[in-house]
Amino acid sequence: MSSQKTLALVLHRVVRDEMVEYEDVSVDVLSMIISFVKAQEKIKSEVMSGIKPDKNILLTFDDGNSSDYEIVFPMLKNASINAIFFIITSFVDTPGYLTWDQVREMSDAGMIFGSHSKSHKRMSTLSDVEFMSEIIDSKLSIDENIDVCDMFFSFPFGDFSYKQVDTILASGYKSCF
Repeated sequence: MSSQKTLALVLHRVVRDEMVEYEDVSVDVLSMIISFVKAQEKIKSEVMSGIKPDKNILLTFDDGNSSDYEIVFPMLKNASINAIFFIITSFVDTPGYLTWDQVREMSDAGMIFGSHSKSHKRMSTLSDVEFMSEIIDSKLSIDENIDVCDMFFSFPFGDFSYKQVDTILASGYKSCF
């Protein structure tokens, strides 16, 4: 019996033109990634006799950039693929980032939203009180704006402690990235 693993691919801002930041992803690269994910899904659905690929691929997008709506969302819809979008809640409705209306539209279309904190600070530098504010305030903000069954959290900069993971899970989040 094979245990199925999930590979989470973390992406950031998708750009049509020149890549400016080291985390930028071109539309062409995203298109290749989506094609690869679709091919994996097709293989999984066509495999017979109980033999299944041992990996799932999960697309995630950090920060809640406006490109998530303008570029990524139409591409994912066209390919019938869902993804998790981790948003920085204090950045929502500010220039260059998603609006709550866009978040609701994407969520209604099957996209999943999670927290990337309230203000994108390095979690390991925060006091316990500041940390709790970051995770609870962002969770409440998302809950107020969209219907979320399971809330996920993605640590800004990948910066965390195991104590913080325990705290996040105890605060009602289903999983951390």
